[in-house]
Amino acid sequence: MVKGKYQKAIDNFLDVEVEEGDVKVVFTYLGEGISGDYDREDEDDMPMLRFDIFEREYVDDGREHPDWNWIEVDSGSYCTVVCIDTPKEILEEMAQYILDNVKDDISANRSIRSIGQELSWIDKDMIR
Repeated sequence: MVKGKYQKAIDNFLDVEVEEGDVKVVFTYLGEGISGDYDREDEDDMPMLRFDIFEREYVDDGREHPDWNWIEVDSGSYCTVVCIDTPKEILEEMAQYILDNVKDDISANRSIRSIGQELSWIDKDMIR
């Protein structure tokens, strides 16, 4: 059994973000695996990434200088089939692909649940 073959990737992973206008997509690692939490003792398990989609929202809380905040979009967080050892350049392309597929719906205040579920199956072939 191979123990911790992904440990270096887990230890070194930094979120990958792509932002365009008022929409941002972030790939992150939250300890998820193929079937629930990642189990490094299971040689068939792999640490999987999650994407979260955010919208910039203007917040005027009465302060002298109101600010913009990133707010997670409803139904905008999905575990994927993307392994943590995927190269950063590929993750950036995937994040851009996701952003391109949701930004118009977000701007129009339409639900992204269906497209989000579809995009959770993203792989290298979808972006090429």
